[in-house]
Amino acid sequence: MCKKISQSEIVASSLGETTTEPSGWRKVLARIISFAMHPFVLPLYMVALLVYTDLIPFAVPEELDNYVFLVVAMNALVMPAFCIMILKVTGIIREWSLSTRKERIVPLLMVALSYGCSGWLFGDVLPLFIIRRFMWSAFGCAVFAAVVNMFWQVSLHLTGAGGAMGALFVMVMVGYGDLLWVFAGLTLLTGLLGTARLYLRKHSLAQVCVGFAGGFAISALLTVLS
Repeated sequence: MCKKISQSEIVASSLGETTTEPSGWRKVLARIISFAMHPFVLPLYMVALLVYTDLIPFAVPEELDNYVFLVVAMNALVMPAFCIMILKVTGIIREWSLSTRKERIVPLLMVALSYGCSGWLFGDVLPLFIIRRFMWSAFGCAVFAAVVNMFWQVSLHLTGAGGAMGALFVMVMVGYGDLLWVFAGLTLLTGLLGTARLYLRKHSLAQVCVGFAGGFAISALLTVLS
């Protein structure tokens, strides 16, 4: 017998919204990749790279390492997670995963505000200009995702990964630090992330590509201009 497909499932599929996920070990692996490269934690990876390694000379004065990381962690991870919890408790959003397009807009604007606060806090500290540029790039990516999600669902994971790659691309092109292998590794991980999101049927190929392209372009532009 043929399974009857509901109208809501057809609409969700056409919009690229969440449908039934596959099962098995491949699903587990895809979910691990998605979790490890969640948009909320990508800024922490990038800042840790700038703060705690010697790949970028003079990125952050040593005495400010922990301060910078904690400020970014608070604004990029703790505050957005707290805001989403409030939205969930008050019933404004239904799912923690923000899997539907309409539920993403308010949380994304809150995330953008948090990123903007980080960029503003670092604005007057000259040695932190790289961190400032990266946080304003993250702000731009969050605004891009929020605006696009008003009309069409885009992959937040790939927007974040594209943003990280865009910032690294500019640094590689200007020869600032030994980041070529980091960029190559992130390119591979981004490919795996895109494959994971498609395998989990969270997005269409177009939504993955638009998310990546938009994040990359906006981040690269703001890294140069901010």
